[in-house]
Amino acid sequence: GFWKKFSEYREQATVYYKQRFIILLKGKAPNDYYVWSSYPLLNHAEEIHIRIAVLEEYESDFNDDGKPDLIEINVTFPIEERDKIFGVFYMFLFDYQLDERSRFSMETAILDDLDHAAESSSVTVSGDLWLDQAAPLWSSGRDPDHGGALINESNLDLAQYNPTTILLRNSFRNFTTTLKRKSIAWMPKRADNNNFVLHLSLRIVEQQLLYRTGLLELLKWAWIQYFACFIIIHYFVNKLRQFLFENHLLSTIIVRPNHLNELQR
Repeated sequence: GFWKKFSEYREQATVYYKQRFIILLKGKAPNDYYVWSSYPLLNHAEEIHIRIAVLEEYESDFNDDGKPDLIEINVTFPIEERDKIFGVFYMFLFDYQLDERSRFSMETAILDDLDHAAESSSVTVSGDLWLDQAAPLWSSGRDPDHGGALINESNLDLAQYNPTTILLRNSFRNFTTTLKRKSIAWMPKRADNNNFVLHLSLRIVEQQLLYRTGLLELLKWAWIQYFACFIIIHYFVNKLRQFLFENHLLSTIIVRPNHLNELQR
């Protein structure tokens, strides 16, 4: 119709790692797992399952525009020969910002729950960081925070750290981030390997974003469409009128000025 309520534009988000994470290595049995996180409450509660890991993070800005184009996170867990790793749950929190139209900022998570049939010594996950929208962005101004913090550190309820709870709570948000063109590669366990390594590689690319048009843009598009329709209709009406009169398809009465004066006397 005339009223274009939504439109699209392209922007690359500004994304930074917040140094907040939860990683759970899964063994064969339900109670056979190891945990390491940035949350002291969770680490204390899972003391017998804690396995302290080394986390390294790298950011790359290939075009020098001040925005990271690639974020890489490597997490190395020391494991023993008897440890058998068949899966991993991970959650990393990021600060996600857009500013080309509305000023949009939120805490977002990259998280997944992966399983593998064979024992593994590492898993590499890579993909394009992608904003998944259940609602349009604002056209301008400050877009309010959506969803707040995924983990409330002032809350002492341990249930919020449960992987199923985290996945469910994240799915209820209007704005989430996922990995597009995602690839997952597992490496089998070797006898001489005493580590399990999680590699995460995020490419931050420009993407198409949906937003709600503002009043001026709404009126502009309505006027453009109205004017275009008016020109087309006006052209065809003139052509039709010219055709009808030139081919004498309609009866016409020609009134000359002198004859009109005589009739008025």
